[in-house]
Amino acid sequence: MLAFVLIAAPLAYHVPLAVLAAVLLTVAWNMIEFDQIFAILHTSRSESAVLTSTLLLTCFKDLTEALAVGIVLGAILFMHRMAQFVEVSTETKLLGDATAGDDDSDPAAVQNPFSGDGILTFQIAGPFFFGAAGSVSAVLSRLGEAPRAVILDLSAVPFADNSRAHILVAFAEKAHKRGAPMFVAGASRAVIRSLLSAGLSRRLVRYAPSVAVAHERAMKLIA
Repeated sequence: MLAFVLIAAPLAYHVPLAVLAAVLLTVAWNMIEFDQIFAILHTSRSESAVLTSTLLLTCFKDLTEALAVGIVLGAILFMHRMAQFVEVSTETKLLGDATAGDDDSDPAAVQNPFSGDGILTFQIAGPFFFGAAGSVSAVLSRLGEAPRAVILDLSAVPFADNSRAHILVAFAEKAHKRGAPMFVAGASRAVIRSLLSAGLSRRLVRYAPSVAVAHERAMKLIA
């Protein structure tokens, strides 16, 4: 292959530009996946907007600018979708899909999220980053009743952005002032490192490997 390139490369100088242009157009045309394009246009308005914007900028402006705009729009779309995956729940669903019905947004759903022993156990599921921080903060602010102990289940959190973990720090400080011990259960090592660096120290919370262990320790503290 290297020998062919070394020998044939000088001959390309004699190929007319019109022929090279036709070759490039043919290659580009064969690379287009029309079925995928039609599928995007018919299934997702947001992805259609990214595709259309990139295509128009490529044709009428510049390829470099089109790539930059496409990457930025794609990143914004990705973060928006990731934020929608976050769910906060106790025994009843507190925060779910944005397309859910009115029952999910009813404040009465969080008036009594405590178990019979007065321990509040709730779970955050999904990536906890700045796109989802507002939703988590809104749910925590609605939990007005003071529990005897709090268990935060983070077993379904793949990663946590320590720049937004201050929301949990504020909640832990509030529970600490009320005399309610708080446990973080099931968090991975990476998530624990993020929480510790954000200020969720072992003075404010106790880390447990599972909800069951956290509940057992909480019962001993409040007994």
